[in-house]
Amino acid sequence: MDFAMVKRPTALMLGAGALALAVGAANAAPLVKDCGKNGNYVIGFSQANNAEPYRQHVNDELTAAAKKVPQFTLQIADGAGNVNTQTSQMDNFITQKVDLILISPFEAAPLTPVVARAMKAGIPVIELDRKTVGDPGKDYTAFIGGDNFKIAQEAGKYVAGKLLPDGVMLELHYEDLVADLEPQARRLLAHCGLAWDAACLDFHQTARPVRTAAKASSKVGQGSGS
Repeated sequence: MDFAMVKRPTALMLGAGALALAVGAANAAPLVKDCGKNGNYVIGFSQANNAEPYRQHVNDELTAAAKKVPQFTLQIADGAGNVNTQTSQMDNFITQKVDLILISPFEAAPLTPVVARAMKAGIPVIELDRKTVGDPGKDYTAFIGGDNFKIAQEAGKYVAGKLLPDGVMLELHYEDLVADLEPQARRLLAHCGLAWDAACLDFHQTARPVRTAAKASSKVGQGSGS
């Protein structure tokens, strides 16, 4: 298997995001509001966290795509890994009456209400990488993203088959971890030849800084909405 297969969902998301911009010029009526005789469109993008290289790459790709269409003005706002910041950005886009909003939500549920406000205001919302709560075409306009489970599965198979000897890779299912953490954690430690430590169940009490999209859920404990 070519490892490039794992990268294709990311490439698809970037291409589809660019396509979302291009559609506005080719077929403006269904996607965006009438912006006047000059046909110019303002697009707001609330990015989850510019500090992550992958997301900065998304920003660069969308900026490059927007520059190819003179009528487009793309405004990128850095959510900085904070749902309150993204909520404020979205409300600001609504106040500006932008013509299209792109959002890569840092967390799904907390950003659902502001997406609903944008839709109620008549502004289409295209979500990237993570969906808010609801249905496409009703609660948000569209979702663009990869199948993260399939990506991880294919990456694991590639690494196990190409780089690791037999028996080194242990497969754990996220659903099983959430449903009953302790037996799965014990499996993992035993596989690594480590002794059981009850602190594994109290991961949310760590003082370590967490700088990923799981920041909020990692602080509230198992099965609390990750």
